[in-house]
Amino acid sequence: MPSEKDILLETLVKEIDPRLSFPSKNLISYQQILEWIAAFIRPLLDKDFNQLINILYRIDVPEQKVTDMLNAHPDKDAGYMIASLILERTLQKIQTRQQLNSRDKNIPDEDKW
Repeated sequence: MPSEKDILLETLVKEIDPRLSFPSKNLISYQQILEWIAAFIRPLLDKDFNQLINILYRIDVPEQKVTDMLNAHPDKDAGYMIASLILERTLQKIQTRQQLNSRDKNIPDEDKW
């Protein structure tokens, strides 16, 4: 039986995969996912910034948050920082969905719409 962590990582990959086309569903750790996204993002920073902006928009990563992080840490790997924001936002969406689903389970059937 998969652990809660495994289920979360699988959900994370499923959530991001349509946007970033993971090469393998066998990315099994948060760090592996983060590294892969960073490697995907780095070339976009130089060669296709518009595509990067579109990806961030579709994933709903606030532009201001990206700008603030990049300005606060100009000496750090921008691809890695943006990847961490993508994962952070995706995890927020997954957790919100889980909270809403668990809340809905506590509503009697006759009260559901």
